[in-house]
Amino acid sequence: MTFDWPTALPLIFAGLMGLAILIYVILDGFDLGIGILFAAAEDAE
Repeated sequence: MTFDWPTALPLIFAGLMGLAILIYVILDGFDLGIGILFAAAEDAE
């Protein structure tokens, strides 16, 4: 198997984007969880 950039770059980019989103969700988990709970809660609560 030879290493060629046109094949590797999209995979590297997708991996970096997935890692960035994962880190964002982990570090901002409390705010995301509160936002989901407020969206699902009734107005009276």
